[in-house]
Amino acid sequence: MENFNHSMSLLERKVGDLRLDDFRTPFQPLTLVRRMLLFPSALGLQVGVAGVPSTDFLFRLFTDHQSHQAWVRCALGNQFKNFENYVRQRNEPSLTTRTSIAQRAGLDLNSLAFLVHGNKDGPLLPMVLAMIEMAEGVPLLLYTAVVAKGVFCPHCGANILDDKDIWWGKQALLLSRPAYDFVERLMGVLVVTYCAHSSLSKIEGNDAMDRLIDLVDPRRHPIGNWLNAVKHANEVSSYRDLVMDRPFEESRIRKWASGSDLMPIAAARRLIDGNKSYKQLEADLFAARALAFVTDMVMATANGPGEKVARQDAQTVVHERLKRIRANVRAAARTDRHTGS
Repeated sequence: MENFNHSMSLLERKVGDLRLDDFRTPFQPLTLVRRMLLFPSALGLQVGVAGVPSTDFLFRLFTDHQSHQAWVRCALGNQFKNFENYVRQRNEPSLTTRTSIAQRAGLDLNSLAFLVHGNKDGPLLPMVLAMIEMAEGVPLLLYTAVVAKGVFCPHCGANILDDKDIWWGKQALLLSRPAYDFVERLMGVLVVTYCAHSSLSKIEGNDAMDRLIDLVDPRRHPIGNWLNAVKHANEVSSYRDLVMDRPFEESRIRKWASGSDLMPIAAARRLIDGNKSYKQLEADLFAARALAFVTDMVMATANGPGEKVARQDAQTVVHERLKRIRANVRAAARTDRHTGS
């Protein structure tokens, strides 16, 4: 609810009064009931201990690195420690050292100096996390605007798009309000981002919402659904044929498809490299990873701590909720057409 109120307050302000920082909507504290499977450390939370999710989970979703700091460490190699000491102002490196860091980072000295913040603890690059938070905050604001504009019942006057609390309260898998608020937020951001990307990229094929729903079909893990689409795009019928002339074993592909292991983005891109549908398959890859994360989140927060939650049961809930969101989006679009707004 706090996230909704924050976004609503932005919608009521004039564009000229907004700052970039206003588009960062803080995450609210939540509690994991059990450990996440594919993304065990992404949120920075301990099981049974309420805490605010780390923004680094967004970095984990869209890169092969565990965090933004791991990404910087990989990029800078033996200059990482010098860089960390410099931006945290643990010491003032010589011009020679700063030049070496800048060359390794592909920056000039002024740009490198801009990254200095002096915080001895906390995120290595708060500016990077702030940019990621804004990238998530803008589609969240747009999704909130659609819900707030509403489609109102002619009988009771209720906004039928704002059905989150009622819908989640009726599910067989029960999540706490902070947990389903978080899941709902991620799905709203995914819907806006994926549909906007599909439209701007002029991706042909099925409706964007339909493609999202197909990716989370609970008969397969989201990555399994994506790999099935890759087989179809490559005109092969088996994983054995899919990995032919590629440096992967069929057994590894099957583990990725089942959700036993998280498929690396680099490996996924090698499977679609050169395919005429590369643009759509890459967008679908990131959507599948996001849906895998949401499913993992439902598994980690549903019901009591002693009850195990099956992947298929959790994914069924996500699948049904996305279908409901699709119906809501279409209802909003019909209302706009009828009112001419």
